[in-house]
Amino acid sequence: MAAGPRPARTRLREVVGLQFSYSYGSPAQLGDQKDAFERDLREALTAFNPEGRFDELIRTEASTATRP
Repeated sequence: MAAGPRPARTRLREVVGLQFSYSYGSPAQLGDQKDAFERDLREALTAFNPEGRFDELIRTEASTATRP
């Protein structure tokens, strides 16, 4: 298994979907503001990168413990 961060490229729809998966951004939490949130998020992300592709570094950590 390789150690350290790994690069990943995400697309606009994946970034939007990820925001809806967080508790503070869930459709239930946003209620009738969901569509406006999605529209504003898509506009902001498109302004940032019109190609709709976003690079990030994925960092994964694992901790293990044993009982005596």
